[in-house]
Amino acid sequence: MTNTIEPAITSYVQLRGCPSPNNFFDEIIPDNGLNVGDWRLTIRKMSMPVGDPVEKHTFVDIAWLYAESDYDETQLARFRRDKLPSFMQIIQALGGLRRMHLSGGVEFSMFFEEFVKGGVSRNIEPYQLNVGVDIRQVRITDATGAVIFDAEADAAERARRALQDAKSELLVTAKAVIKHLGDDFFRRAWESFNLAFGKDEHAINHLFDVRDAVLGKFEKEEIARKALGIHKKEWGDFGKIFNDGAVIGGRHNGKHPAPLEPMTHDQRAQSIRFAKNLLLAYGRHLENQIAPASE
Repeated sequence: MTNTIEPAITSYVQLRGCPSPNNFFDEIIPDNGLNVGDWRLTIRKMSMPVGDPVEKHTFVDIAWLYAESDYDETQLARFRRDKLPSFMQIIQALGGLRRMHLSGGVEFSMFFEEFVKGGVSRNIEPYQLNVGVDIRQVRITDATGAVIFDAEADAAERARRALQDAKSELLVTAKAVIKHLGDDFFRRAWESFNLAFGKDEHAINHLFDVRDAVLGKFEKEEIARKALGIHKKEWGDFGKIFNDGAVIGGRHNGKHPAPLEPMTHDQRAQSIRFAKNLLLAYGRHLENQIAPASE
């Protein structure tokens, strides 16, 4: 009698969604996919029909995000508490990376949470992120009615050029950043950066969490500043914006009984600039740590 060992049945969770804008991840997720923690992210193109169904269909390739991670079927009841948050953190981190060069968030027009075992899948639950859009149209004509300035067309051309430049810059940044997202504090910092642009008026507070994530990594301010090349004054000025007054999005508003005031334009710009510089410096530090090992 011959003993045979049957291969283990693979089981995993699979999240797949159609992002809007559909090219949201183009410059971020490489063609060969991206591994972050125990998640594997890939972009797959699917041919879908568009146009009037009565007429002949035109087919276009639509990008879908796929995310897969090994998972035990007995833990499915805990999926949304134990597993989904890590995926959402990665999406927020990638959104933060994109915000370094392009504005706007992402929503999924279709999103499926599935459990796959032995090649058979079944749905778990849907999830959705939101984003807002603003469009303006202005035309100026002369006495004859001829259009001498079309704001929509002009804005579209300028936006096209700016978008292409931003995407080129994003490709460079993404190449340097995504390979380090396995670092827990680095990933948290990027997530916080993205959350800082949320709709809630206190969302800007998340920029301070970028600095906190750096402190979580290095434990002491002096060590962090030295490792990342951040001047003490820059570090301190950033802290004062959030800590030293009654400001919307502040860290210690309970200590300041005066009515809350919004950040000034300069304060907001300074805070975002500092957080960006901190993120990029953190990435360079991680890159320098692996450089000697490859020599």
